[in-house]
Amino acid sequence: MRNIIGTGGTYCCKNLYVVMVLATILFVFSSCEKVDAEADDAVNVVGDGGVKVDFHISNLIIEQYAGEMPTSLAPQSCSRLNFAIFDDVKRLKVINQTAEMSSFGNITLEISPGTYSIVVLAHNGLGNASISSPEQIKFKDNKVTDTFYYCGTVNISGEASYDITLKRAVAKCHITIKDRFPSAVALMRFKYTGGSSTFNAVTGYGCVNSRQTEERSILAPDENGATSFDLFTFPHNNDDLLNITVMALNANGDILYSKVIDDVMVNINRQTTCDGNLFESDDTSEDGDFIVTTHDELLE
Repeated sequence: MRNIIGTGGTYCCKNLYVVMVLATILFVFSSCEKVDAEADDAVNVVGDGGVKVDFHISNLIIEQYAGEMPTSLAPQSCSRLNFAIFDDVKRLKVINQTAEMSSFGNITLEISPGTYSIVVLAHNGLGNASISSPEQIKFKDNKVTDTFYYCGTVNISGEASYDITLKRAVAKCHITIKDRFPSAVALMRFKYTGGSSTFNAVTGYGCVNSRQTEERSILAPDENGATSFDLFTFPHNNDDLLNITVMALNANGDILYSKVIDDVMVNINRQTTCDGNLFESDDTSEDGDFIVTTHDELLE
């Protein structure tokens, strides 16, 4: 069925030696057990004598507020897939896939009949997401990229196949620096607060107050300006406000230029643009601040 979702001192020394050897063996054995238990997390089996269940993650909803138009899950959109299944509050398995795998987007489990919660994430992070619970999902180095998700329950009674469509979880801030980059600038740093780097898949919102930092190397600055950078966050609600500090640094890490952009409104699946000059005066506004514009959907 396919569903859409020693004697005297010598004796003592010998005894001590034996104890030390036994302790070492026990430590090694315990360590091996721990490693094996972690490695078993990648095996697509839950329980013995269960039924076969297939999950197909094939679509992403790009425009979830504009007619829910799906697009195919592809490496150019997301490079990692993380799947977690829970029995009540206990996490049973986590299955991680990368876009290079032939099985990318297809997961098969052998599982005992029952009701389970599942969480699926697709993103471009440098590592796998840590899904300790559906309400607490963290990403490697707290770096947020374009992220899609699904969270729901499945009732397993026999062999079945489920089609799962993911929707976008993040807001994006697209910052464009319009003036020419000085040759001394080697790194751009963006510090921003107001959003979250930890995600709650049950509510669909961010769940901590984060201080996020993103850095981008400037190897060959565009002398004509108009260099753009993308920042992602998990909003806490539908109208979150970010405060962003834009900094340009030299190769020694010294801050050469800095500007603050306050009260940047962001929404899930929305792109907010911030255009302005960082190094020179900006003729487009009276005070030289960045101009902030919110678009109707997250472009790309």
